[in-house]
Amino acid sequence: MKWLGQRFCLLLLLLLAISSTALAGKEELLQQCIQAKDRGEHQQSVAFCTQALAMDPNYLDALYWRSHSQIKLGNLNAAITDLSLVLQIQPLDSEAWSNRAAAYRRLGNLPQALSDINRALEIDPKFWICYMTRGRIFVQLNRHAEAVDDYTRVIENTPQLPMVFYHRGQSYAALGRYEDAIADYSREIANSPRNELAFYTRGNSLVALNRFSEAIADFTRAIELNPRYGEFYFSRGWANEKLGRRSEAVLDYQQYLALNQDNNEAKKKFAADYVAKNGVR
Repeated sequence: MKWLGQRFCLLLLLLLAISSTALAGKEELLQQCIQAKDRGEHQQSVAFCTQALAMDPNYLDALYWRSHSQIKLGNLNAAITDLSLVLQIQPLDSEAWSNRAAAYRRLGNLPQALSDINRALEIDPKFWICYMTRGRIFVQLNRHAEAVDDYTRVIENTPQLPMVFYHRGQSYAALGRYEDAIADYSREIANSPRNELAFYTRGNSLVALNRFSEAIADFTRAIELNPRYGEFYFSRGWANEKLGRRSEAVLDYQQYLALNQDNNEAKKKFAADYVAKNGVR
């Protein structure tokens, strides 16, 4: 009996040692996963987390961080699968609900995205980034007044969040509130002076108010920041045309056509026809 007891103790110690080694192994793999993610090496991050999950299929941290890298890689369905497993085990994880909502939004499954983000906010009403996500969902649902409400809540609590003034400006513009939109784009530019989209969208709102000279200045700055985006040239061409500056409009439309980035055949035809009619012969 004493011999059996000794064998049992040895076996128990061996099992504890194996368990401890496995725990150390999966935690080391998780750290490698997070480090790879932080370096932007998301394929490698996924690989490390997958190895950790082979050791423990319910390892929540590995599921969570693998989903993060899957989203960065555009593997949205894989990310949703991982986050769904997290939520089965930990249904009050507001961050997992929020991230799954973002993945569903990018897939275009807006009803599910809205359901998920609402659940995240039920769990944590002060999770401000969720209002940003829900605002973007509302935009895709063409519910811009509700989007404005959500962006405003973010601004009241975390005004330093990147692009929040830009997004609220977009919804103001969609509602025809161009002065409010211009004010928000100006705030975004003050925070991010090299944000070409903020200059471009402010220019569009200025066009809507027939303030063409100011719009041209904004479109020109957007072009300086990103000269390879054809839409900037089309919009400046339109504003130049409205001011009767035909030669400048022709040059802008020509550059727009040369970049050939737009699938809008009607716009391309309009620009080509204008150049044919007003260009140098």
